[in-house]
Amino acid sequence: MEGDITASTKELMDQAAITASHYYGLIAKDMDQLYGKGWSKEHSETVSRLCQVAAQDFHTAVTNRTLQQLRDKQFFPLEPLQVELLGGE
Repeated sequence: MEGDITASTKELMDQAAITASHYYGLIAKDMDQLYGKGWSKEHSETVSRLCQVAAQDFHTAVTNRTLQQLRDKQFFPLEPLQVELLGGE
């Protein structure tokens, strides 16, 4: 089925590490450009927290997309507030 996860546990673990490294690198680069070279090394806790925010944002977006797909296929009825939150009518 489309969207099924077929990766092994090891592949998922490897991908998680790659994703974390990618987030950290992008955020560190952006923060150093914004606040000056070396800022991200001096404020690694802040960079790490921003990585958590990025990961949560991605998780929320994927979850909402999945809920929208379920709604559109009418797998389950949604309460009016849920429909409103998902951008429906």
